[in-house]
Amino acid sequence: DNLADSTFLKERPFYLVKTDKEGLFTFTNIRSDTFRLVALEDQNVNYTYDLPSEKIGFLDTLLFLDEKIDTSFSLELFQEYKPPKIVKILKDDGPIKIFYNRVPLKDEIDYSLSSPLDILHEEIIKDTLILYTSTLPDSFYLYSGIDTFLHFPTQSETYLNRSIRPRTYREGQNVSFHYQDTIEIEMSLPIGNIVDSLISIQDTSGMDQAFSTEYSGNTLKVISRWKADSLYTLDFFPGAILTHFSGTNDSLSYKAQPQSSEKYGNILFTFRTSNDSTAYVIELKQGQKVIDKRSIMVSDSLLITYPRLPAGEYTVDVLEDRNGNGRWDPGVYLRKLQSENTQTLKLEELRENWDLKAEYIWKEQP
Repeated sequence: DNLADSTFLKERPFYLVKTDKEGLFTFTNIRSDTFRLVALEDQNVNYTYDLPSEKIGFLDTLLFLDEKIDTSFSLELFQEYKPPKIVKILKDDGPIKIFYNRVPLKDEIDYSLSSPLDILHEEIIKDTLILYTSTLPDSFYLYSGIDTFLHFPTQSETYLNRSIRPRTYREGQNVSFHYQDTIEIEMSLPIGNIVDSLISIQDTSGMDQAFSTEYSGNTLKVISRWKADSLYTLDFFPGAILTHFSGTNDSLSYKAQPQSSEKYGNILFTFRTSNDSTAYVIELKQGQKVIDKRSIMVSDSLLITYPRLPAGEYTVDVLEDRNGNGRWDPGVYLRKLQSENTQTLKLEELRENWDLKAEYIWKEQP
């Protein structure tokens, strides 16, 4: 008869039932009374919510049941938010690799160091944060929450002389892109410098093509006035791409194929909502790849144009970002907060030289 939210953390429920494989559940022979309805993925089978890895779902309000009336409900399970936790700093030559207990998001990373580091570039690969630094102390402490880690970094001659290689395009691969875009190549290490005189772009007649380059972190951009539906040979000779140390690239050669606008399509997506006080996050995805992500505030409707997209199938994920942090957050049981709502729209297949118009009206959850 105790209806406090915290009761489920300490006491077994008065009525309980297991779901079937589809998640369906039925209570029978319940007396008329007031109840709190909670669902639990009970990992240790003690009928209380006491493990951080357990999932929970709940009804927002107290529930009055009349024994003469059948009632149905739907509960969505969630695992409460726990910030990522550093497990260890991997003992590895070269960059500092910080291993977490799950994949961390960029805005979740929080640590401090006993010695300042000149960080050239950082990236997250799966559950590991990788820090590329120019120089390293003999040792340093890393602090995260209540945890402290002592690390002895190394940068051997082998690492300092390591070749820089492409990640996004294999050597010899055809690179297809819109003729108004730039070629972007992600490299295996942060870029220290680019020597344009060791880069060559030629068209099929052997004429040199004027170009310029830019780089940031480990990404190289090649910019030129490309001619649509033409073919170019792009060569990076040894020494064209330098690391911050002594490493450089081996010979790289690509076939660059700038495409005309007729080879691409545009998506014109209209989003409508009656809630003008809530932020939303809109993601355009092709498979699991996020093509575009943006946060918006909408008073009634907003047209988003996604230009120059390759033909194919796309989806739009919409998040009701109630706390405005730009990412999905699960619920909090004791604060009676449900998980943030997400909805997905599968678009028609985008064809070449076509404007795909799509409209979505946000559906408020009951």
